[in-house]
Amino acid sequence: MAKEAVSALVSVACKLPHGLNLGSGVLLAGTAYDRGSGQKAPELFGGFRITDNIPRKAWDAWMKINREASMVRSGLVFADADRKALVAKAKASRSASHGMEPMGGGQRRSR
Repeated sequence: MAKEAVSALVSVACKLPHGLNLGSGVLLAGTAYDRGSGQKAPELFGGFRITDNIPRKAWDAWMKINREASMVRSGLVFADADRKALVAKAKASRSASHGMEPMGGGQRRSR
């Protein structure tokens, strides 16, 4: 039986407002945006913003170093080669909290 090919790219879900720098010029989009600028709100799934086409090597290298980081252990950032599965996990992880959520009625509803 042939070994299943591993995708060279992954999609990453990030619930951090400021996003995340994985190094080597690889940036994950965060959930924050300038609400007063008229800028369109980012598409969120369960409060997570998805960044597609992240090189798997960059993600794996970052995870090797940061696997015990609280943002990883608490489920605020995770990846999958299957975007549909990633979106489903993001929606199921809606309750994950980073402590920097907007106060009061300023929260934007996500799908």
